[in-house]
Amino acid sequence: MNDVPTLRDAIHVSALSFAFMVLIGALSLVIGVVANVTKRRGRATKLGGFAIAGALAIVGIGAFGRHVARTETDDLLTVGGLSESVRGQIRALGYEEADYVLWFGVAAAALPLGLGAVAVLRARGRAADT
Repeated sequence: MNDVPTLRDAIHVSALSFAFMVLIGALSLVIGVVANVTKRRGRATKLGGFAIAGALAIVGIGAFGRHVARTETDDLLTVGGLSESVRGQIRALGYEEADYVLWFGVAAAALPLGLGAVAVLRARGRAADT
């Protein structure tokens, strides 16, 4: 038996959170790219802000998914007939899988957050030049 949880295990535990993070991440990434290639300062600022908001939403969904996965692990431990050592192993594995959900959200948010921030800062720089 493999005692090290994988990303695939975490996706199985919290599939809905991963689906939303991937969807919002893809949209935020596209918005961030468009924000950086647009010539209009106002549009770049707004789109960059949307990309940043999407990135923050991804992290929020990851944190919520982690909470849900940990709660499911704790609910599983209420079953009777388990020794304390088995409970400890289940808790450790369940919490580790739950942590993957949050870390995936942080990683998925990094690029949209960076693109959005660059777009907003470049638009502000253009405003200062004029």
